[in-house]
Amino acid sequence: MKTVLYSFAPQDRSGKIRWLLTELETPFEIKILDADSNEHRQSEFTSMSPMGMVPTLQLGDSTLFESGAIAIYLTEKKTSQKSLAPGPHSPHRGNFLKWVVFATASLDPLMIKVFRTQGMTEEEKKKHLAGVYSEFKMTAAQLEKILSDSAFVVGGEFSAADIMLAQPLDWAHQAGLLKNHPVLIDYLDRLKQRPACVESGVFQK
Repeated sequence: MKTVLYSFAPQDRSGKIRWLLTELETPFEIKILDADSNEHRQSEFTSMSPMGMVPTLQLGDSTLFESGAIAIYLTEKKTSQKSLAPGPHSPHRGNFLKWVVFATASLDPLMIKVFRTQGMTEEEKKKHLAGVYSEFKMTAAQLEKILSDSAFVVGGEFSAADIMLAQPLDWAHQAGLLKNHPVLIDYLDRLKQRPACVESGVFQK
């Protein structure tokens, strides 16, 4: 079954799906779209992703966009012998779904704000980042509560939820928002050291 991952650049949101596929030991191809020439708006691509969104994953006859949906689908599809999610009857299933969706639907958009500082003075940038941090603190507290007693966020086992959380947390780290959260820094460092993460190049500059 042919698997193709569409993206714009190595460090865009497709990176976490590349990491997940690598963890699952699922062979895949990468198709880089040229955003400058609006390749993502051409009919060949919009027939798969009508809104021109990346990442988009073509898995045999199925095509998906939205990284959270892709992550859940891949862990349920069983494309390899590895499992990166608690099963449907596991007591940890609810937490898994909660953190995957939260990471992609809530935390990711919040952390994107840290890069929206173009044209701001240093004072304006400082105030802007303080506002982002104010929104982020409750998330940080909840994650620290879990990670103080566990290496990972769901049932003490590494899962796709950790992969989904890693990228927005890295954006927070780049903006200096983790300086008072050593537990989250340690967690992020552990994730970055995973061989599949290194191989997939998610965090390479």
